[in-house]
Amino acid sequence: MKKNIKKVILATLSVFLLNLSTVSLKAENYVYGGPKLFFYDVTQEDINSAATDLVALGFSTATVSANSRGIGFDIGAGFPVNDSWDIEGGFVYMGEFELKASLTGPVETITAKSSAWSIPVVAKYKFGDSDRNLFVKAGGHYWKQNSDISTSLGKVSMWG
Repeated sequence: MKKNIKKVILATLSVFLLNLSTVSLKAENYVYGGPKLFFYDVTQEDINSAATDLVALGFSTATVSANSRGIGFDIGAGFPVNDSWDIEGGFVYMGEFELKASLTGPVETITAKSSAWSIPVVAKYKFGDSDRNLFVKAGGHYWKQNSDISTSLGKVSMWG
């Protein structure tokens, strides 16, 4: 998985750096990024569902817990189309989600880790001048999450 993330990061950066260099090197082109704190939308219903899926594999009981936040990062590049519009694209690593399960019948303790990443492309509309403005972004993204829980009795997928 880490090799794939590295390939995606390199491909994304290559495309946008090439784009920035060929769209006429303007001073307005920019690179953004940095660390981010992510809050995962994990509800008690999600945790109960994971426990039910684990029991369905053949375990007698399953007690499941999960973290609700993680640290990740984003990096990207943008370029102006005109004074009001910019196009941005990048790579986002959404941190590492961790699920812990204590199982009985047979007894097993599992720690499953899941990492998600995304490649967003957005249009950014700016209100105000180029030095001081408010902006609105809209766009789309492709995302991928590795989300399998492996046990001695089989495998189940986490949500996501």
